[in-house]
Amino acid sequence: MIKKLLQKYRDSDVIFKASVWFVVVTVINNAASLITQPFVNRILSVEEVGIYGVYLTWNSIFTILATFNLCTGPLEVLITKHRDDSERVVASLSSISSLIWAIFFAVIFIFIKPVSLLLGLKPIYILVLALTVWGDAIVIFWSVKKRFFYKYQQFSVLMASVFVTKSILSVILAYFFEDKLLGRTVGMCIPPLCVAIILFVSNLKNVGLKGLTKYWKRAFFFALPLIPHYLATILLSSSDKIMIQHLVNDEAVGLYSLAYTLSGLALIIFGALNSAYTPTAYELIRQKNYEELSKKTKPIILIEVAISIALMFMAPEGIYILGGEKYMISLPIVPVLVLGIFFSSFYSIFSSVEFIYEKNKVIFPITILGAGLNIILNYILIPIIGYEAAAYTTLICYLIIALCHYLATLWILRRNAYPMGTICLYLAVLVLTAGVMPLIYKVHFLIRYAIAIATAAVCGILLLRSLKKKPTAEGIADKV
Repeated sequence: MIKKLLQKYRDSDVIFKASVWFVVVTVINNAASLITQPFVNRILSVEEVGIYGVYLTWNSIFTILATFNLCTGPLEVLITKHRDDSERVVASLSSISSLIWAIFFAVIFIFIKPVSLLLGLKPIYILVLALTVWGDAIVIFWSVKKRFFYKYQQFSVLMASVFVTKSILSVILAYFFEDKLLGRTVGMCIPPLCVAIILFVSNLKNVGLKGLTKYWKRAFFFALPLIPHYLATILLSSSDKIMIQHLVNDEAVGLYSLAYTLSGLALIIFGALNSAYTPTAYELIRQKNYEELSKKTKPIILIEVAISIALMFMAPEGIYILGGEKYMISLPIVPVLVLGIFFSSFYSIFSSVEFIYEKNKVIFPITILGAGLNIILNYILIPIIGYEAAAYTTLICYLIIALCHYLATLWILRRNAYPMGTICLYLAVLVLTAGVMPLIYKVHFLIRYAIAIATAAVCGILLLRSLKKKPTAEGIADKV
């Protein structure tokens, strides 16, 4: 099977090869982070590790507020619709993003003392955070353009170099700096910032200042209604831990957090797969080639199902490695969390239609609905069931969000553009697997491995068939 997959890679087109390397780069990024994490956690105190967690949370929020996330959805849509003018699209959007960033942080630094107290961060950390936000955004502008034109060699070399360099540098500077946490943040900031300056200047030099504002208005008003969606997404993913802390205790937060960390590994791979899938999906939707869109979607869903099942099977070992025996009590909620995270990946698939047809105003009400429902269900169920309830509320909310986005595609296109018969079949297998997994955890680990290998072989065979250029059958359900 491995030989067939390798041969398939050699014979495949540039789109498939690019998809493979986008996933590989994501794996390199997270591998570098995981390898250096034990060193950093031993250099920093427990308090500093906690402050760094707060720093990362504010980084996520400020990335949205200070750049409007123009380097993601708005950029992807405009590149799809103006491929011949992609250089100017990138220059235009990166320049207005930089302008918004400069205004936002100028206001922050005018009121730096009260802001510092509010955020719980020293002013120097906020300065590093500001530079990090800009540097990361500019690098993403460049990487999105490379992804859309399948320039995977350039993308892979630069992004992997940045990821590895900042991971290593953060350990070195954390060790040598008197302020260990400052060394950690500076190490994560310098490599992408240096690359960003070069890319930004080069892009402006190639395009020139003439017509730089061409796409400003369109991008600004496209992104504006999405800001509540992006903020609600952060709320949806982080409110569980806050509510468990207030409604149960800190120990329950620790158990849930570790289980979520393990389950979240699936989200990392899903993100890489969807970033490779998005350029093709955008172009096929623009061309109204829904039959081909359906074919391209099937292997993505199948791979995500396989990854989800693999994580479920390896959960006992994953929990033990990450936390040890005392965390094994959280094992039963891992399949539930993985299933919920799987449903969250449907946003990237279904929202492609919403973005291309610029119906982005339907996106943020759905996310706000999910975030609000998650908070309400947690408030009701956590005191009754315990911290485990948060896993089930997460699953319910992501399922509702996925369903709403699918209904939105039906409303926009007035037809079904996705292979829902196949998707429902895969979902049934995944839900059944999650349901029986607590029983499988109780059997001998060799039996569990044997079941896992058999499942992997079935998924591999199905994947090989779905990747064939001329599928033998589409299935009756997909034609309904």
